[in-house]
Amino acid sequence: MNIIVIGAGISGMMTALTLRQAGCQVTLLDKGQPGNEASWAGGGILSPLYPWRYGKEVLALTQHARHSYLHLQQQLLETTGQDIEVTTSGMLMPELPDIDQALDWHATQPDNPAYRIPANGDVKHSSKQSHLPRFKPLSVAAALNAQEALWAPATAQVRNPRLLKAMQAELMRCGVTVIAHTAIEHWTLSADRITSVVDQHGNSWQADQFVLCAGAWSDLLIRMTGVTLPIRPIKGQMLRFEGPADWLPCMLMRGITYLIPRRDGQIICGSTLEDTGFDAAITEGAGQSLYAKALELVPELQTLRLAQQWAGLRPASPAGIPTIGRSPRHNNLWINAGHFRNGLVMAPAAAQLLRQQLLGEMPLCDPAPYQPAETFAPQSAS
Repeated sequence: MNIIVIGAGISGMMTALTLRQAGCQVTLLDKGQPGNEASWAGGGILSPLYPWRYGKEVLALTQHARHSYLHLQQQLLETTGQDIEVTTSGMLMPELPDIDQALDWHATQPDNPAYRIPANGDVKHSSKQSHLPRFKPLSVAAALNAQEALWAPATAQVRNPRLLKAMQAELMRCGVTVIAHTAIEHWTLSADRITSVVDQHGNSWQADQFVLCAGAWSDLLIRMTGVTLPIRPIKGQMLRFEGPADWLPCMLMRGITYLIPRRDGQIICGSTLEDTGFDAAITEGAGQSLYAKALELVPELQTLRLAQQWAGLRPASPAGIPTIGRSPRHNNLWINAGHFRNGLVMAPAAAQLLRQQLLGEMPLCDPAPYQPAETFAPQSAS
């Protein structure tokens, strides 16, 4: 079976890989450089932010992320020689308003425990019960001591730019054809089938099946077939600090602000939520706001060099539930898009669920909540 996957973010890459592993001939098209949009721009936390606040539809696709990425890390290291740095850093969340709900949820996750750290508890030294990290910035420890916090030691992260680079190498090694700078201009339709897609150069790409994984751009592309998707871009801006290795021993999060320490000392700070359409420009105001919030969490960050600010466009969808299934109008057009803030977390399971539906395999979970028939709306005649 010949399949074209449109969009080479993490969802498109994972989808292309799992279809190729099933024996399909796969071509992956991207309008720009593969792995250079929201998948690259995010922080790489391998958990939804505050998972207990999500519905079962999101959690069904995110529960196995850490284990999937640990397996993928070993696979990519062996086949490409690249380390994607899956790190179980743990997440410390001070001043969590719904800490009781969080503890109740974590109690249902045997491999993902969480602990209540009481106000005036000791976060400067390791605890036998909760394995608390050692903080080198002592004022951080002092500030956290004065606040009740939730400690989730099993929360992990992946270094997403390295993941995307390794995934592209793995796809090419496996025989997936990866074509960059190929923007889809229109679809060629015949009754209830897609016969080809035509790019900006006039090239016609034919296949047996087509899979749309274009993130925030998915609705723009699907509209050309006569239907719409409830997906829109939401900008997120980020900062990167440069510090010494192990300066910050775990991830920290309060409100919508989080800090992610990489192994080499880089610290990622995110993120904004901006409904500005397809404007992905960074702004001074957002940078200043992020910087101030980062310093509220860790005042010593002002001693580190602020190295970079960037932005990405997330594919927002209602309740964060992606569309994963076949178009109700075209029997060879499939969609895997709309993962909002959890694209990396959902990617392994979402790609597997898409492949299982396309190839008629037993699905890993009930596919009904993700079907396009529930989220598509035919365009009204004008």
